Amino acid sequence: MVAVCIEELKKAFIKQMLTPVLLLALLLKAFLLLTNNAAPFFDYDQSLRKDYLACMEYLEGPATPEKSAFVQSMVLESKESDIRIDEAVNMLLAGTISESEFGKILIAESEIQHRKPVVEHIAVQYEYVMENDSDRYYIDPLGWSSLLGKQQPDIILEVLALVIGVVIFYVEDDSTMSSINMSAKYGRKHLAIAKSITVFVYCLTVVSAFFGLDTIVTGAVYGLDGASYPIQSIPFYAHSTYNMSFAALLACLYVLAVLGALILASAMVLLFLISRSAVTSLVIGLSLSIFPPFVTNADDRLFRLPFPSAYLVGNGFFRGDSFFIYFDGTSRVTFHGLTVITTAIVICLGFIAAFFMFSTSIMMYANTRRGFQNNE
Repeated sequence: MVAVCIEELKKAFIKQMLTPVLLLALLLKAFLLLTNNAAPFFDYDQSLRKDYLACMEYLEGPATPEKSAFVQSMVLESKESDIRIDEAVNMLLAGTISESEFGKILIAESEIQHRKPVVEHIAVQYEYVMENDSDRYYIDPLGWSSLLGKQQPDIILEVLALVIGVVIFYVEDDSTMSSINMSAKYGRKHLAIAKSITVFVYCLTVVSAFFGLDTIVTGAVYGLDGASYPIQSIPFYAHSTYNMSFAALLACLYVLAVLGALILASAMVLLFLISRSAVTSLVIGLSLSIFPPFVTNADDRLFRLPFPSAYLVGNGFFRGDSFFIYFDGTSRVTFHGLTVITTAIVICLGFIAAFFMFSTSIMMYANTRRGFQNNE
């Protein structure tokens, strides 16, 4: 059994060229990450960026009276500067000061006015943190929001998960240790189990590589400080009911992404064994992965049934309620958070679905008498 597993892994990663395919996919993923991400806060002005980072270095972490006083003093200084400029404008219009005197006042206030965007940005974060300072910490939110706030599944990862099942169960090589020879030596059931293990290993490898690349690039662009901070520290999880850190959530999303990839791959294998057509199974598999997010608009409905895309996105299970605030102060719910029971049921259904499809595929493959390379 070990020998056939090793041979299947070698065939998949080397002879069937799945390793080069994964490397090309990672290059494309890295390119998209580096070109599509938003710029860090105040990246357009290095002096503002420096001021912002200096403020965040002091504020980062839980709220304290000292930090509140620091933010309030910055806001007060900015408001007083605005008042002084307004008074100077009125004096200029009244003719009580000259244009040169007015210019001197503007120069004196220029440094404070230049920092005003930073002050306003930090003031918004201060108000957000103080709404619930026991669960919300000061943090530069772009890094964790980019990493943990995606609302659509990774299409490249989905395609790899879809293709892997068909490749491993459909494509055979001409080596002396082909699937025909292995089935004669070890039995088709052992061969089917070995192929299923290979699918699992490849899905695990793909998800690990994609999560690792995403984390590295996001950390390099934005920084990922505060891994131990509560997830409510960023607005995307403002109303989450889970007491967990960013690092814990990232681990949960990783496990769910592996589950989603396995469901897609196992569904593809089962569809192929039923239809005996790689094209048909790929078309149906693409429909299973693309249509649910499109139809549900990636809202909470996506996460209430065991769709593969729900697990590949993952964060909807932990997000909590989300609201759209109108200008008049009224709001409407845009995302209904799932209860813990609902989340547990849907995740359990996902594991059951993957196990059922793999088990059924193993039995179907074991009961066939020949390979599928000529059955298209």
